[in-house]
Amino acid sequence: YDKASFLKSETDKIRNTYTEEQKLIVKTQVYSAVQFIQLSRKSKISKDNILESLKNIRFGSDRDGYIFVNTYEGIPLLFDAKKVINGKSIWELTDPNGVKVIQEEREAVRNPEGNFIYYSWLKLSTDSVSPKVSFIKGVPEWEWLVGAGVYLDSIEQEIDTLQKKVIKDTGFEATVLIVIVGFLLFIIHLIFKRF
Repeated sequence: YDKASFLKSETDKIRNTYTEEQKLIVKTQVYSAVQFIQLSRKSKISKDNILESLKNIRFGSDRDGYIFVNTYEGIPLLFDAKKVINGKSIWELTDPNGVKVIQEEREAVRNPEGNFIYYSWLKLSTDSVSPKVSFIKGVPEWEWLVGAGVYLDSIEQEIDTLQKKVIKDTGFEATVLIVIVGFLLFIIHLIFKRF
């Protein structure tokens, strides 16, 4: 019971710590991208050149992090790290869990400081859909939704390692306990047999 309680508390602690660290990383990336957009806009650099620069940004331990940009109406400008030309609105885009991703992004930029959204998305490095947290901030002058996200599934590997360690430790302790109880029962059996 103690081991199970320990495992649950440590799992929650690891997951929360990892998620908070990742949220800080994406928020920093988005703020940097928005600042780059603002400076480039003031320097009269074209939107096309700005998007071209943003599409090359990668971050995260597995380089799965990237900047994405959509308009307030849901027209993609940078989508899955690729520049979109003459894109059609993806306003109704829904993840496998029913989250209307672009609508959530639009809601996030109602906060002038930006906000986080949670959804599932296809990883660029694999063909699997994974849980993701993204930070979205608006560029009101151009009605752009600028965001970046990280996948939350890599933490599950760390948690799996911890679970295997606890199970192994518990199995060893159970084996030792069984041997001790067996030995004591054998001694008690011998004592009763003598008397």
